Amino acid sequence: MVQRVSRSIFGVLSGLLSGACLLLVLGVSLASTASAQLPPGSQPLEGWKSAESKAFFLDNRLFVVPEKVERDQVLQVPRFSAVVLKVGWLKGGSGDLTVQPEPGYWAVKLSHVPESVAGERPVLVLELDSPVRLFDPARATSPGADGSLVLRACDAIVRGKNLRYEPQPHKNTVGYWSVAEDSAEWLMQAAAGEYSVEILQGCGRGHGGSRVQLSVQDQQLEFVVRETGHFQNFVWRSVGRLQLGGVAERLLTLRCLEKPGGAVMDVRAIRLVPEGVQRSWQPELVDARAFSDLPEFRLPESDEGLAGVGPIRRYDWFRGLWQTRRAGWEAVRDGDRGAVVFLGDSITQGAGDEFFGLFPGLRMANRGISGDTTRGMLLRLQQDVLSLRPAAVVLLLGTNDLEEGAGAEEIAGNLKLIVAAIHRECPEVPIVLNLVFPSSAAKKRAADSIRQINQLYAKAVRGDSLVTVLDTWSLFANSEGDAKAEDMPDLLHPNEAGYRKWAGALRPVLATLGLLETGVDEFQPEPGFELLFNGRDLTGWGFRRTADSVRESAKKWMARDPEGVVWPFVDADVAFAGEVQSPDGRYRVINGRLVVATPVEGRRIQQLWTVREFPEDFTLKLEFRATPNADSGVFLREPQLQCRDFVLAGPWKDLQKYRAGDWNELVVEVSGGMATATCNGEVLGEPVKLPPTGPIGLEGDRGQMEYRRIRIRVMR
Repeated sequence: MVQRVSRSIFGVLSGLLSGACLLLVLGVSLASTASAQLPPGSQPLEGWKSAESKAFFLDNRLFVVPEKVERDQVLQVPRFSAVVLKVGWLKGGSGDLTVQPEPGYWAVKLSHVPESVAGERPVLVLELDSPVRLFDPARATSPGADGSLVLRACDAIVRGKNLRYEPQPHKNTVGYWSVAEDSAEWLMQAAAGEYSVEILQGCGRGHGGSRVQLSVQDQQLEFVVRETGHFQNFVWRSVGRLQLGGVAERLLTLRCLEKPGGAVMDVRAIRLVPEGVQRSWQPELVDARAFSDLPEFRLPESDEGLAGVGPIRRYDWFRGLWQTRRAGWEAVRDGDRGAVVFLGDSITQGAGDEFFGLFPGLRMANRGISGDTTRGMLLRLQQDVLSLRPAAVVLLLGTNDLEEGAGAEEIAGNLKLIVAAIHRECPEVPIVLNLVFPSSAAKKRAADSIRQINQLYAKAVRGDSLVTVLDTWSLFANSEGDAKAEDMPDLLHPNEAGYRKWAGALRPVLATLGLLETGVDEFQPEPGFELLFNGRDLTGWGFRRTADSVRESAKKWMARDPEGVVWPFVDADVAFAGEVQSPDGRYRVINGRLVVATPVEGRRIQQLWTVREFPEDFTLKLEFRATPNADSGVFLREPQLQCRDFVLAGPWKDLQKYRAGDWNELVVEVSGGMATATCNGEVLGEPVKLPPTGPIGLEGDRGQMEYRRIRIRVMR
């Protein structure tokens, strides 16, 4: 006995039955349609209830065999949960046909028909983007492996007069939302928990501003539709968070509360992301080509009226790249809000969207365009960077200006405008300014020219507390000031090893900004050792009065070079018990690290001292990490042991075990008034004679130094 399926043509079971039972259900067999010449392996489609045609499928292709075929005939096809990639005849015919979605079905107009062939019946072919499956309103969307749900337009239940699913590849959307009372629903399987909700929406010019409610169970989120320039210019948007209860199968509903324009919006997808899961924003659902024709993404034809000075490249290849990359970013712009934005040229672009995976957990948005100049970056700053309301901005810019013949003053002038715009639009956002990487005169980027630009860059931001200058020039320069071939084989672009170096230089600064390494250090000292730094605050540390002899030598130094170094004097001892930073913010406690931050003046010489003094013999252990060319020191009672980015700043540049951009262990043994030191087990210089007693100090000079796990074993 064979049971009939009692669903409508638009909501049917999409599984496969087997053998003779299936043939009985459909009242047709492959043998009876042999004249249709279907591809081998084709099977009847269960649930097809049209008396005017029969349907078969094979993988993602649907074969419709009409009872009769006439030119300009409109063939009704039930809705499928898929995009229609192509419609045409299996044999014969001249070109593709089109599908027109209606609220309850799809209409295919037979604008041309194949010539009649004896013994064969014409077969209409719909090629879908996924295996053939009739739309079923009772089928719920299941979560992915990470618990996220992507509710696609093709699975939406549409209700009302005009709203419908549009299956064309360039649309793939719930559209025709011209009647405010229409609504869309999705059935989904979702576990209990908190979810962030994101919608991929498009809206034509002049139609924005509709107020929409998204609801699940008794919870509602409201948002205002954003105008995107075209209904098929889709942009991801975050619309809020939902706390779902214990019911597993739920209905998500979109309804319009207010419609000021002619239509509400188009919706391609909705995404629910569980708490703690990283967003991906489903970039494969966004067609960036839809943005490429918008005027705001085209390179201006002339310099007239443009901000800044100097060259803007207009080569054909650059015009195309400028439009393509910027259109792609616009398509996922809302998904990149709040990210760390990297603004630059081909060096930045070459890092990729994930920077080779070297910053796990960091949300970053790569806004590098190969060939771009400082003026080009200034022109696109607002839309590509500032509109994202970034967590931080990482700048690397200027090398292409040199190739185009720009002067150092012009280049630095554009940098000033970029920094000023960031401060004006995002006044609390920190900036990491990378110095221009070295290159070669053979690349029209001479070492002296790059040095001059970098000097002007440093001068331009001197005293700016929101800008951290990172010495990436020293990181990559050889003794002549040119790029090292082992890091930059073409003397311009880093290889993977070069990018790892750059990432190592950036990581400590991003950590200090609270963007990386936010976990707690659970370190416990070895037996017999006590912590000098508790990892939580500056208890046990402070400033000491600057000695008169030091003041005199410091005054002479600053007089010789007024812009070269700052040396603040301390007039009385002060302890920082319970404080998380020194009054000037130079010494900070961040997640178990004692950070000596990069000084805004470029060089600022200070010391932080222990309140205790240590007349006994002792073993001091600590770990330190330095940004490129950073200079610091560890004071032992009084004499200073240099503690620096040794490979660049010296004095021990040949250390084999030193880890640039990473943590290194410093061990000091003090016995009988003499101190010996090692870095990762390698001896640092000759033993140093110490005075009978004194505190331990940490110096700050240039760059950023970090210390952690500072501990001592005193020989009683």
